[in-house]
Amino acid sequence: MPAELGRRPASTSGVGPPSDGIVLAAADPLTFDPGAPGTAELLRIGTAVASLDALEANDLVPTVEFTNFGLRRNGKFFMSSAVVRGPPGYTKALGIAGILPLQIETISINFPNPDDLNVFTLGLTGRFLIDERDNLLPFTPVIHIGDPSGIGQPSGGVTTVAPGSNGIFTFDFDPIRC
Repeated sequence: MPAELGRRPASTSGVGPPSDGIVLAAADPLTFDPGAPGTAELLRIGTAVASLDALEANDLVPTVEFTNFGLRRNGKFFMSSAVVRGPPGYTKALGIAGILPLQIETISINFPNPDDLNVFTLGLTGRFLIDERDNLLPFTPVIHIGDPSGIGQPSGGVTTVAPGSNGIFTFDFDPIRC
């Protein structure tokens, strides 16, 4: 069953944004089975997207998308993944790009076993704004992402970003155990 919810109404004082915090924008599909056995899924949401209004900067609002998550009858939560997306220019609005030549596009967390939220892979997708720095520096900047011992190695797994490249990178940290 698909579900769609709108923003909460503005406060009664009329001051402030229409919502404060996370607002569920859509959930599809939505499953609810109160008669399920102990470890079966009580509630499952295939995909849900929420705006993170509390993180708004200069009218730019990031979103978070959860995939295949819910609650089992025994009270245990499960989730496949979550991705936070910033709209274009969001990191610049926060001032990060003024310090670091980096625009973060997505931060993702993937759970290899959706029932074990203690083991996950953290990912980052973004773009180094290296061309903007190249004109300001008396040298040619080059950024390497990965293990320094892999720099210059054909299969070293290191991403190199230099002026003239589009600066886009994707990086996944090895599985993290909590």
